[in-house]
Amino acid sequence: MILLKTEIEKRINKFYELMNKNCPDWDIAVMFDRVNQYYFTGTMQNSVLVFLRNGTTYYFVKKSYKRAKVESGFENIYPMSSFRDIIKIIGDNKYINGYTETSKVPIALFNMINKYLNIQNVKSLDGVIGYQRSIKSPYELEIMKEVGRRHYRFTIDIIPKLLKEGMSELEFAALCGYEMIKYGHQGLLQHNMFQPNASSGEIAFGENSVYPTAFDGPGGSKGMYPAQARMGNPDRILKPGDLVFVDWSFAMYGYHTDKTQIFMFKGKVCDELMAAQRECIKIEKLAADMMKTGELPSNIYNSALGSLSDGYKDNFMGANGENVKFLGHGIGLCLDEQPVISAKNNIPLEENMTIAVEPKISFKGIGVAGVEETYIVTKNGGVSITGEPCEIIEVN
Repeated sequence: MILLKTEIEKRINKFYELMNKNCPDWDIAVMFDRVNQYYFTGTMQNSVLVFLRNGTTYYFVKKSYKRAKVESGFENIYPMSSFRDIIKIIGDNKYINGYTETSKVPIALFNMINKYLNIQNVKSLDGVIGYQRSIKSPYELEIMKEVGRRHYRFTIDIIPKLLKEGMSELEFAALCGYEMIKYGHQGLLQHNMFQPNASSGEIAFGENSVYPTAFDGPGGSKGMYPAQARMGNPDRILKPGDLVFVDWSFAMYGYHTDKTQIFMFKGKVCDELMAAQRECIKIEKLAADMMKTGELPSNIYNSALGSLSDGYKDNFMGANGENVKFLGHGIGLCLDEQPVISAKNNIPLEENMTIAVEPKISFKGIGVAGVEETYIVTKNGGVSITGEPCEIIEVN
C-alpha cells in the first residue's frame, strides 16, 4: 500500500504547525527513526529526514535511493553517500537549536551527523512527533479498522482450532505466527521502547503467564531461554485444565491492533477465575466509556482502580511485586505509543486517538485472567475495533 501524496503533505504541514507552536526556538529537526520517516515519506530506508524552520523538508537516502523513489510520494529525495552530502544541499548554516528523537538515537550516531550540522543545543523531538502520531487521520483509521477486524476473526475463529493436547508453548506460538501471516499479519511488530524483543506478543500456558518478565506488561512469559525470553517455552506442554494466555498484536500496512483473549483448554472455568474475568471486563468497559474527547487519562486510571474490588488489588496488572503502572497504551505504527492511561498523564484525550486497554488479574500457579481491546477515542467514548471483551473461552 503506497502512502498517498496528499496524506504526506498533510502530515508535514501539521508537523511544522506543531513545531512552531511548541518549539518556537527551533532551527532544524533531524529524524533517524525509520517509523517516523515512514510516517512522513511512506518508505523505510537507511536515511535521514531533515526539516528546516524555513518550511523546506529533505529526505536523504543512503540505501536504497531507487526504492525510496518508487515507494514514496515525497518530493525532495536526495541520494547520500555520507552525512557530508546533507550540507551540500541544505547549506552550511548555523543551526543553534536542533531537535531529534533523543529516546532512540544513539549518541555516536548523532555526533557523526553533527560534525557537519554543528547544532549547538540538542533538544527532544519525541513529545511533538509522539503527539502528532497519536491522533489518527481518516486514512489511518480505515487501515486500523481492517486490522482490528482481522485480529478479532483470527482470535475467535482460528486460535481455538490450533490448540492440541501435548503441544508445547513454543509450537503453539510458532503455529499462531504462521497462521497469522496467512491471515494478513505482516509478521513483525514495531516498538517505540528502547531495545524491545520484536515478537508478536505474549503466549503462555498456565503458570507461565505470571512468570517474571522484563517486558513492561501485565502478563508474563518464560520464553525459550534466558537469551530469548519471549515467544513460547519448549518444555511447557499443554494439558487439560490449562489456561491459555494469548496477548498478541496483529499488524498490516505498518499499523497495529492489540487484543488479549484467555482460553480454558479441556476444562471448566472455576468460579474464582470467572469472577476475575468479569471484574476485568467491568474495568475495561468503565475505561472505554470514559475515553471521550477532553477526558484526562489520569481520571480514567484512577476511576478504574477505584472501582476494583479489594481482593484483586495486589495482583492487578501483574503478579504481586511485578505490577505495571498503566491500564492502557496508545497504538498505531508502533505497538506502544502515546497516550498512556496512567495516574500521571494529565494531557486530555483527543478525538481519533487509538488506545489499547488491558486490565488483567494474576493468580499464582494458575495464570492470568483478563481482557484487552483496541479503541478509537470519540466524543461519546471509546469504540472498539477488535471486538468486545468477553469471558474465558472454553476449548474442548
